Amino acid sequence: KTVEQTDLFQRLGLDAAKTTIVTFTSSYDEFRSNEMIVNVLGCEEHLNEQPFIDQIDWLTQLTQYVESRDELQLIVRIHPREGVNKRETRSSQHLEKLLKAFQRPFHSCRFVWPESDISSYDLGEIADLVLISWSTMGIEMARTGTPVLAINRGITYPGDLFVEWAATTEAYFEKLQQLLFGKPSLERTRLAYRYYNAF
Repeated sequence: KTVEQTDLFQRLGLDAAKTTIVTFTSSYDEFRSNEMIVNVLGCEEHLNEQPFIDQIDWLTQLTQYVESRDELQLIVRIHPREGVNKRETRSSQHLEKLLKAFQRPFHSCRFVWPESDISSYDLGEIADLVLISWSTMGIEMARTGTPVLAINRGITYPGDLFVEWAATTEAYFEKLQQLLFGKPSLERTRLAYRYYNAF
């Protein structure tokens, strides 16, 4: 998180008065490590229970959904580890697919690519709703009181306690709409805060 946050709406060319959805993608090494942990521990596996084929299918449908609604805007933070960084000397193959699919102008959607210096935590602070795949950003944002909706069920934390989930695409977008315009939940925030401290 930055100490002095710049005006992210102005920087990204968005409207501060609109309802803002912030989305955090995940890198597939996280998925594989969780898969191995689940297998070793012999836990019930929910890794393949998701309403979308993959993250690109998810982002494709999500951008179409937001672009068709004047009251919404979307910021997608591509996981920094997808690009070149201190650990990796080259970008991931998944990033190449993301660039091919989404490196183009959108009216109400903005993509923050791995090399960007924009802080994920600063983005989380301007979100009315946070969407994740299986990122631990979900629990970090849920404890601030922001509603969180995931495309995977309970990979890194208990499903449906403080991070919402839906089994089908239709149910996912219905839940998204409910979370955008529903009342905040103090109980959900309390559970997220307690789990985060135990986590």
